[in-house]
Amino acid sequence: MWIKIPVIFRNIEVSKFKTMAQKNITTFLFTAFFCLGSTILPFPGFAADYDQTPVPLKAYDVLALRSIKSAHYKINSQVTNDGLMNLFEIESSFLTIKAYGNDMALERGREMEAIAAIRKIKKTDAYFEGLGKAAMSPLHASKKLLTSPIQTLGDLASGVNQVFKNLFSSIKNLGKDKKSEEDGMIKELLGFNNVKRRLAAELNVDPYSTNELLQKELSDLAWTSFAGGGTIDVALAAASGGTATLAITALRSGDQVAEMVREKSPTTLQVINTERLEKMKVKEDTIEPFLFHKHCSPRHQTLLVDSLYRLGKAVKGRDKYFQAASKSDSESDCRFYQKTAELILGYHKNLARVKRILHNKGFIFFQDARGRVILPAMADYVSWTQEVASMVKAFPSTNKEKVFCITGRVSERTELELQERNIEVKTSGTGLFARKK
Repeated sequence: MWIKIPVIFRNIEVSKFKTMAQKNITTFLFTAFFCLGSTILPFPGFAADYDQTPVPLKAYDVLALRSIKSAHYKINSQVTNDGLMNLFEIESSFLTIKAYGNDMALERGREMEAIAAIRKIKKTDAYFEGLGKAAMSPLHASKKLLTSPIQTLGDLASGVNQVFKNLFSSIKNLGKDKKSEEDGMIKELLGFNNVKRRLAAELNVDPYSTNELLQKELSDLAWTSFAGGGTIDVALAAASGGTATLAITALRSGDQVAEMVREKSPTTLQVINTERLEKMKVKEDTIEPFLFHKHCSPRHQTLLVDSLYRLGKAVKGRDKYFQAASKSDSESDCRFYQKTAELILGYHKNLARVKRILHNKGFIFFQDARGRVILPAMADYVSWTQEVASMVKAFPSTNKEKVFCITGRVSERTELELQERNIEVKTSGTGLFARKK
């Protein structure tokens, strides 16, 4: 391997010998030139400190071929990896959008299919009939409030701001004053969003997606069905040529928790999640910032809470996990904690029971019943970078086995570095992620 000698190194060496006799300087420079020839020096077998990033990859190498392209979208073949996650670009005739991670790329692909399906529905007679009825409905005055909650009641999809907290409180008291105008508006809001979630379920997309175009299309169709008295099933059947469902890959189909996310309102999910967090001994000053986090949707929160809740009463330290998750800086961070929690549950169900959650030097670990210490991480492809080296260095001191569990693959260099440190690698291919109902 060839390594370039930094200029600063040569300057240091020259200055070091400035006070030496001219003969010695000449001898040094001649020797250096003879050995180096130029600024390039061969060191066979010598590896760089870290893998170089970003890593160029091909979409067909990291995703199933059938997922890369359809009649309505394509995932660009050029993919870059930042040392942990893959970055994709998805194109369609109506939108170009980026996706961070394999899972999100597949999710965005499903969303493109859903948008195309909705636009097909919007050309049907059933849709226009419902649209006309909606325009004459007494609910018409509420359309802006119901279909544009981001500008009015705040982002109901992410359940994040003070208005939503007030709504959460109001819904708990819903029905106590039968004549309340506020009750009527809340019921309308919940009814509309219930239709919207059902529509998202039929299209197999996340009702809380941050894809703004998808949210707009879902709202348009949900409004027509809600205010116009139409049925989603009729509209979907008309758009799909009479078939029962559209040919879109299922989003966690059959999973009881996913069904709960689709069927229950955000506020109901918050009630359920709060009760579970309290049972896990998570403190109130952690619960509130986690449940009202601006980047973590009710879906992220519910799947995360459910995964750690299902570890059982005996598992200690889960409060540390929620403390870390509540400090997420982005949607990608929230997804990381959600998927990593699912990984921990998969390990618990399929490999060995989890005993406690650990937090050391800024990283989450867990210990199983055999005493092994495990570093879990949602990652597509792990290169040996300074960040990964820091994660590995953060392993708590133990004379027990150490395991690095990830959702993807590791580079050859990473595998060698882990082997040298006696750290076992477990990936998604080892059966970690079979989520039991």
